[in-house]
Amino acid sequence: MSAGTVFILLTVLTNISTGLDCNIPTNTDGLKILPDYITCICSGIGSVFQWSSLESIQSDLLPFFNKIIFTNCTTLVLDLLLPPPDPLPLLVLNNMEEVVISVSMDMASLNISLSNVTSVQYIGQDGEDSDQLYLY
Repeated sequence: MSAGTVFILLTVLTNISTGLDCNIPTNTDGLKILPDYITCICSGIGSVFQWSSLESIQSDLLPFFNKIIFTNCTTLVLDLLLPPPDPLPLLVLNNMEEVVISVSMDMASLNISLSNVTSVQYIGQDGEDSDQLYLY
């Protein structure tokens, strides 16, 4: 897949719909303790996550959530070009067919956990595929 093809894919998915609902999970055990994570639930085949997907959550609460867990996703595009929240949360992606990661060049690092993901495509800000991508 060329960088031009991936750019078109990103543009098409972004223009269709984000297909993503990010929120703080509700506590069902009666305790008034906030969890330390946010869930983003995908709807449809292709979903797009941007840092602005977290706008529904009060900005003063964001630093208390150290993880964003994505569920029900088949194809997920992480369009992380805007400035990230501080501190940078861990992105947890499990059981997906395809993940496309697009990050800005000034993003020093990306905290991400991938498990049972069939295909991962990484795109830098200039649209070039990275030959220095290290996954641990």
